[in-house]
Amino acid sequence: MRDPRGEYIGYAEVERLAVLCKIALRSGRFCNPGAAQKWLDLSTADLIRYASLGVVCGDDHDVIEGNAVGALRISFGAMTSQEDIDLFVGFLVRHFKDYASTVNAAAPADISVDSDAETKVSETASDDGSVAKAAVSVEIDQLIVYPIKSCHGFTVPTGMSWDVTPHGLRFDRSFVVMRENSTIPMQQKRYPRMALIRPQIDAQNSVLVLHAEGSSPLKIRLDPSVLDLEQVQSRVCGDRMDVFRINSPEISCWLSSVLSVPCFLACEPALLVSGLTNGSDMLRNLERRDSACFARTRRGDLSFVNESQILLVTRESAQQVEDWVHEDSEPSAPRTRFGPTQYRPNIIVRSVGSKKSAQIAPFDELKWSHVSIANKQFQVSGPCRRCQMIGVNQESAQVLKEPYATLARKMRIDGKVVFGIYLDSLANDSTVTAIASGYVVHIS
Repeated sequence: MRDPRGEYIGYAEVERLAVLCKIALRSGRFCNPGAAQKWLDLSTADLIRYASLGVVCGDDHDVIEGNAVGALRISFGAMTSQEDIDLFVGFLVRHFKDYASTVNAAAPADISVDSDAETKVSETASDDGSVAKAAVSVEIDQLIVYPIKSCHGFTVPTGMSWDVTPHGLRFDRSFVVMRENSTIPMQQKRYPRMALIRPQIDAQNSVLVLHAEGSSPLKIRLDPSVLDLEQVQSRVCGDRMDVFRINSPEISCWLSSVLSVPCFLACEPALLVSGLTNGSDMLRNLERRDSACFARTRRGDLSFVNESQILLVTRESAQQVEDWVHEDSEPSAPRTRFGPTQYRPNIIVRSVGSKKSAQIAPFDELKWSHVSIANKQFQVSGPCRRCQMIGVNQESAQVLKEPYATLARKMRIDGKVVFGIYLDSLANDSTVTAIASGYVVHIS
């Protein structure tokens, strides 16, 4: 599918929206790579290059270097009604008619980022016509750690400091839940009940406590030296990663009961001791296999995150999306709240200044290139590409169309739905730095 400018729209983005609108589409290469190569006019050299970039069957790589690498298919038959056709056409008009106007959306053009590392400066005109500079002060509002990938987050209590290790926030995405006989970690977008597993971290005693309605709390030691670990094969976003199954009937039965799926808990032990001075001692007895099928192909400084170490969002951007959803709703409909936690960030920041001219503009973070907190330097790796997982209510596990449907219409960059920015530590930075809510965030 192409937009009004003739550029390809990623089939994965279209399918995600269609699913939310209860429309069934097929997407990808339909198990026929030869036909896809022919009709998409891809050369053999193209296919080899895309494979080297990590493109595999079933992934979300839908547009590469401006070229479509898959297609969409909708089936019509004897049972198809005019109502079905009208529904599909309405879906296309609503979400893609004005697609070109939302591509490469970013912060308003009149907002600028000053080169000063401590504040962002914007210019405003006073009543007498003179120009004044208003400094914007930004601070951490909340820190959230997700010990188990795709489960609920643990909000660090206000005033409590939390370490940033060479892999991101300590314990963040150190565990995954995996189905029996599967190599792919379970994800909330397919198993929304994972949002109902609520972790609590007792960092002082190195204990992770899991809570779920109707189940007794489950305690898990965060010391790999006391866990019964067995290495298993696993892939995260297409890359092989070191994963160790925790052989504990108690843990496996608890998770299987809550999720109604036979599953087990796994971890990467190195993540549990990241940045600790005695970390190597705690891993001394760990046996790692060295065969090719276990060889790691994933970046060594990443946990079980999708792309980067830390995800940052601003309260101002979250509020803008909520306002958009409300503006597009029926006047009599109650206002739906979509706080920043809906986007599963690690760091939520907000403006400190009370004057509008001294506040972060919505999506201004898309212009940031570097972030510094407590002398810890981060580079902005780019915007976070979003999927329908942000439509899972993190408190009830109910799957909703919003806010993903609105973001898909309003916030696309290079054809991808985005919200928030990725942060990575600077290269070769192995330091451990403590941060907390209320800390000043320096941006440039």
